[in-house]
Amino acid sequence: MRLALLALVACGGAQLGKPIALVREPLPVAGRVVELADTTFVFGGKTVTVLRGGAVAARSDAPAEWRGATTIAAPDGNGRWVVGTTADGELWHVTPSGEIEAERDRLGLAGIPVTAVDAAGSTVAALLANGIAVTTDGVHMARIELDHPVALAAARGRLAIATRSAVEVWDLVHSTRVSYAIANARIAFVDAELETSRLAVADDRRLYLERGGALHRVASATPIRALVAAGSHLWVLADHLYLLDGGHLAQTDADATAGELRGSRTGDVWLGAARYSLVRTDDDPAWHAQVAPVFQRVCAHCHLPGGSADIDLSTPATWHAERDEIARRVIVTRTMPPAGTDLGDADRKALEAWLATKP
Repeated sequence: MRLALLALVACGGAQLGKPIALVREPLPVAGRVVELADTTFVFGGKTVTVLRGGAVAARSDAPAEWRGATTIAAPDGNGRWVVGTTADGELWHVTPSGEIEAERDRLGLAGIPVTAVDAAGSTVAALLANGIAVTTDGVHMARIELDHPVALAAARGRLAIATRSAVEVWDLVHSTRVSYAIANARIAFVDAELETSRLAVADDRRLYLERGGALHRVASATPIRALVAAGSHLWVLADHLYLLDGGHLAQTDADATAGELRGSRTGDVWLGAARYSLVRTDDDPAWHAQVAPVFQRVCAHCHLPGGSADIDLSTPATWHAERDEIARRVIVTRTMPPAGTDLGDADRKALEAWLATKP
């Protein structure tokens, strides 16, 4: 096991100029947001609200107030689950129909209060009062005692733990540890689902990003209140909402007083009761006209980021990358979508027309 204290190199800062314009999409309720395929879960107070197509599909109440929520690899091996933690230390599985089921027993944490949970791929980590519990296969949890853990972040095969005095980064594949002397830090993994994940760390004024096995200072802001990773994007909440752009924090036009920050796997960010996304440069209008409507009706149930198929097909870029395979499965062999899924002849012809047009 390796333990090292690495130097932090200062550079960058907040980028001045015209704020980046974001598209704001409001929610009907406020709270902590978690997405699973085409379903949105909003945790606020004791209530979890399930939304589909922007409309309320179900509501359920927990015995105590919600403290956090995320998605994890399903312990039964079937896709991903939404789980939430409550103020009484319980861990709950929330189904797409809104039912809530106690989950600590299934993960081997019976009788142990859970403060928070984070996950990426099959790595699942739970923050406990005096340590953490972690699994890399989604089933067998190992418990490790630590002094005063205050936050954790998970990536594929990696784990970061913030304590009152430092940040520890664990490589769960190679069984190594690195320690950074940054107290009371905010932590997140950029590209958490990839093997090339990068740790982001912030104290009250400075932002650091992992590069070449070390943390490097990339920007400053006053005061840094929160940061979240959203796929390959890093969003920082300070006096404004910022997006890390190269070595600078680029200011956006979002309302920084709106509430809690939460990242989406699509790269967007939730702030309070609204979703914010970058203004899209529409480089494939044919895809949006011919493919996107079919995708939303037929494919989004499984092929959004975090969906049960574990293959994101929600953008023109992903369809271009998988064009030949999609054409084979949808047009030639007709093995996609699965049997029982409604894909009419008109929809299939629309997809075939786009797939036949080479870029």
